[in-house]
Amino acid sequence: GFTATRLEDVAASVDIRAATLLYYFPSKQALYDEVDKTLYLDFEREIEETVTESDDPLIQLTNLADSWLNFLYLRPTAAKIFQRNIAGETMNHPPREFHGRSTSSFRDLILKGQSSSKFKNINPYHVLHIVGGSILSFICIEQTVRPNADDNLVSRESLEEFRATLHRVIRLLLGDLPNAS
Repeated sequence: GFTATRLEDVAASVDIRAATLLYYFPSKQALYDEVDKTLYLDFEREIEETVTESDDPLIQLTNLADSWLNFLYLRPTAAKIFQRNIAGETMNHPPREFHGRSTSSFRDLILKGQSSSKFKNINPYHVLHIVGGSILSFICIEQTVRPNADDNLVSRESLEEFRATLHRVIRLLLGDLPNAS
C-alpha cells in the first residue's frame, strides 16, 4: 500500500536508482499524484473515444458505463486507486479535478433523457453513484474472489454477465419509459 511503500522500493522495482527517482519526484506523494493524474487523463481520453454519437441518451449512457467498465477491467489496479482516492486517503487533489468530464457527461445524458421524457425524474448523481460504485466494486471484489489465473483479470464470462446486469439496472433506474429505446 501507499503508506508502507518507500520510494526506494519503487525505484528498485523499476530498476533505477532512488536518487534518479527523487530527481523527478521529490516525494512519494508527488509520484502518487502524477500517477493519479496520468490515470485520470487516460480514463477521460478513453471515454471520449468510446462513447458513440448516437442521439439516444440511453444508448449513450450505457456506452459511457461500458467505457468505464472496460477501462477498469483492463486496469484493475486503477479501480483500487479510484476507490482509495474517493475515500480521500492518499490523493492531494480531489478526484473531481480529473474526472469532472465523465461525471458531467453522465449527468448531462440523464438530464437530456429526462427533458425528452425518455427517463423518469431521478437525481442524476444517485444514478452515477449506483452505476459508478457498482463498477468499482465489481472490478475490485471479483478480481480478488474469482481472478483468472492467466492474466489476473476478472473472467470474461463474469464481465459480460455483469455488463448485461448493469444495462438492466440503468434501464430500471431511469424508468425505461415506453418511448425509450
